[in-house]
Amino acid sequence: MADQHLLSVSNQLLGAMSIESVIALTGYGGATFRAIVRQLFGGILELVSPERIGPRSLVRLVRS
Repeated sequence: MADQHLLSVSNQLLGAMSIESVIALTGYGGATFRAIVRQLFGGILELVSPERIGPRSLVRLVRS
């Protein structure tokens, strides 16, 4: 459920957003964090700068 909701939110991202902000938008808490990690490794989202993935990390939609 969190994965599907995150996909709809991710597709609307126009710029970078912190992971904690994305989590707040979806309302699924830790399930959203795990879904974000899956999207990062799946090539849907990317980290703005290479760092350890955490709540304050900035992510953005990968533009093709």
